[in-house]
Amino acid sequence: MFKTIAHTAIDAVQTSKKLAVDATLEKTSPELAKALNKFVDLQTTYTKEAFDATVKVGTDIGDLLMDKSFYQKSFDAIQSQMKAFLPVKG
Repeated sequence: MFKTIAHTAIDAVQTSKKLAVDATLEKTSPELAKALNKFVDLQTTYTKEAFDATVKVGTDIGDLLMDKSFYQKSFDAIQSQMKAFLPVKG
């Protein structure tokens, strides 16, 4: 759901950019307007993909941090390294 809301917001911003380009350049320079609108379309695609990648990374990190085995492995690794600094019982 969050993804849908974010994509809708991105589309709203990008559509407003296209409308601004059309309102200012469509009659005076249609070729420039067409090029700028194509750029806005590419920017829309990039922005959505960047957002999706960011959400995926955040979700993956969150899953990793919520998993108890991550902390257990970290603790075990530190504990095994600490043995070298402890006195030998004998």
